[in-house]
Amino acid sequence: MLTDQSRSVKLDDYPARSPFYAHRITRLLFKSCAAQSIGQDAVLLVIHIAHTEDAARYQGPVRFWNSQLNEVLGFRSPKSLNNARAKAVEAGWLVYSRKNDRSDGLYFTTIPKHVLGFNDLPIEPVESRQASVPVSVPASVPSTESVPSTEQKTEQESYALRNGKVTGNDPPPNPIPIPNPTPALSGVAADLHSIGLAKPIAARIASQFTLSEIADAITEFKYPPNREILKDVGAIDYYFKNMEWPAKGIRKAAEIRANKAAANKAAAEQNAADERNKDAEAKAAQEAAMLEEEFGTKFDAMPKDEQDAIAEAALGEAIEIWRDKKRKALAALHRPDILRHMATTTKPTATADKTRGTRPVPHDRAATFATGAR
Repeated sequence: MLTDQSRSVKLDDYPARSPFYAHRITRLLFKSCAAQSIGQDAVLLVIHIAHTEDAARYQGPVRFWNSQLNEVLGFRSPKSLNNARAKAVEAGWLVYSRKNDRSDGLYFTTIPKHVLGFNDLPIEPVESRQASVPVSVPASVPSTESVPSTEQKTEQESYALRNGKVTGNDPPPNPIPIPNPTPALSGVAADLHSIGLAKPIAARIASQFTLSEIADAITEFKYPPNREILKDVGAIDYYFKNMEWPAKGIRKAAEIRANKAAANKAAAEQNAADERNKDAEAKAAQEAAMLEEEFGTKFDAMPKDEQDAIAEAALGEAIEIWRDKKRKALAALHRPDILRHMATTTKPTATADKTRGTRPVPHDRAATFATGAR
């Protein structure tokens, strides 16, 4: 298995570059069939590094985080990047250095000694615009690439005008090859910034750690008991530098989430029980109103001894509460029980109504009270 090879690189190690070096090394990669020996991923990595050096005007090694190269070059895993980089270094196409696991990498490209002797002219003759004859390249013109034409210079000036730049001999502005976090943050970087981390620190952490690692750290830091111990937001930066909190007794994210889930479950069960109680109370009130409407007047018109007999049959030992005149409010709560008992024992006979004449007690309504439950 290939290992990630690196060595200490200093700015003084950076070689002088000839004009159009990035194009030359790209053509030599193809001419030497490097893709067959080091693989397509390694070739793509070397080309990207070379053209980033060109964008930086060959001032020195360029810097990249692993996550940047993975995203730009489409590697599906960190292992793919490590393998491609190791092959390029071993073959002499790339120089790579990294201080430690939490720092960015320094890169610059080189041309292997066995390839230096190759020329980078086209393998096949080039068709001229004027006639189908081979094009010869004058010795005074660098063999790596033609001198910029008038059309290219005009395009450069047009680019500068479109972007509000002063026109001149300088080419259009080039992208910055080293990490340069923009003011606008998104995703986990924005989450880290929202709890107080400075934008550069938030962007650095977001580029070096996984979403789950960052989510766990934020959960642990924001948990109130933990926050009382950690206090300062600098604890987050300390955590990601040392992979441990600067204080003991910090509860882990898994425990915090488990406790929260249990609390949410208990709250949901309590809410469900409250709803059931409300429904039961509403049904009991509705039943009491129906009993009162149907049997309340009749019960009140009975002699005292008959009322006591029905109450005793309905309440049993609780009859003493009913008879205690000092506990009228509590006794009133038992009135629906007495009327329900009365509804179940009253035979459906004709009852006198002073205003409406004689009417029978409906069988189905009495049955409803008999089966009703408090």
